[in-house]
Amino acid sequence: RSRIGEALTTYRRAFESALSDVELRRGMTASAVSSIVIAFLQGAAAERPQPPASFAPVVEAVKRAVITVVIPPDPDADEGDDGDVVRRLFDALTSLPNRTLGAAVMVDAGGVAVTGARLLRGRAAVDVIDVDGRRFRATVVGRDERTDLAVLRVAGPGPFPAARLANSDEVHVGDWVLALGSPFGFEATVSAGIVSARPRAAAGAAPGDSL
Repeated sequence: RSRIGEALTTYRRAFESALSDVELRRGMTASAVSSIVIAFLQGAAAERPQPPASFAPVVEAVKRAVITVVIPPDPDADEGDDGDVVRRLFDALTSLPNRTLGAAVMVDAGGVAVTGARLLRGRAAVDVIDVDGRRFRATVVGRDERTDLAVLRVAGPGPFPAARLANSDEVHVGDWVLALGSPFGFEATVSAGIVSARPRAAAGAAPGDSL
């Protein structure tokens, strides 16, 4: 960001100098002034970070850290309860006839993974499958329903491929973001987009609630 700021300052000064020169040389045509403006804008745009030609290197670097969470159906679940619309929608989007699928991300080579708390439905243990098709048992060692996060401890011979956690305070609106997962059992599915907003409180939300 500092290099971009310095470049923009340099272009601004060059632009101001060019405008001063125009004042001294009133015979310069409007088209010449427009050319200066266009050149300035093109130069500034060239200094901005550009989208990568391909996300493939990033995907290759982290896809092995993404594992599939497999949860058998709950025989005691009340399918006639229409009160929780979000729950029914979630079930419809993530369930197959005999299981519910989700994703978790290994964040430590020793077998620590993070996933969504909603996916676990209060279970103390689940099965996970890595990209090589190996199946392991994972114990839920922590969860926070408010932020919809849970921590799993995967039992198996390590070390496991792990992704590196970064500082979310450095994320900006408009940054590129990739989502890797296994929807409906299709492993290593990737979607790309941008960060559309930072966490913010909804109108009338309770303290700690955010979107």
